[in-house]
Amino acid sequence: VNLRRIFGHQFLDLEFGGPVDLFQASRLERLLERNPGIRAISSHTLTLPAPSRDEWRVLPIIILRHPMDRILSIYTYERAQDSDTPGARMAKKWEFPDYVEARLNMPDDIVLRNWQTGWLACDRLDKSKYSTDDEVLFDAASEVLEGLPFIGVVERFKDSLQHLNRVLHNRAIEAVFQMEKKNRSSIGPNSLHERVDLIRNMIGNDLYQRLEQANALDLRLHQMAYDMLAARLAGRPCDQVHRY
Repeated sequence: VNLRRIFGHQFLDLEFGGPVDLFQASRLERLLERNPGIRAISSHTLTLPAPSRDEWRVLPIIILRHPMDRILSIYTYERAQDSDTPGARMAKKWEFPDYVEARLNMPDDIVLRNWQTGWLACDRLDKSKYSTDDEVLFDAASEVLEGLPFIGVVERFKDSLQHLNRVLHNRAIEAVFQMEKKNRSSIGPNSLHERVDLIRNMIGNDLYQRLEQANALDLRLHQMAYDMLAARLAGRPCDQVHRY
């Protein structure tokens, strides 16, 4: 919403496939060459690193979400959307507990398994590494996270925008991000703790523990991003932030 408001016709919302069809940012180079007026792109499936040219200044804006909150949001979105993707069909067919269990029972389905960690690390590791060496995967994602000029978290969205505006100002980029009603995509209670409790109650302790285990890396990465944001807002160096 902010990008569309700020950049108008110079903004592009872009996906090249379905919700799990990741594409490399290098594919943007030809598009940007043909459309030099584009100043901002939004995508859920675009992967790092950002395209690089001497005449371009590119700022990746990455905002991570608590994995449990993200999963409930995905289910709610897929259940409501007018789509025939496998995820949308499952969401429309099943209630949330059955949806979670079904996707966890599918070994090749990565949507509910450390998605954000795998997304950050996908350019650095072969996909076969995802399930064979979690620490290699996490270290790769952590290195990417530490190298980003900006990182935000959904649960501190207002603070994330404050940090983003500071980064934009320091880079002489004329844009101001602000809280807007349409930015609010959380489901249920406002508190993250309350939403996580809601999810646990919805699916039961046993299934919740399976889901938590399947997202152990994302939970660690989210905490790291949360602490990095807090450090940057306080003016502390991020090298004091631990990898959990």
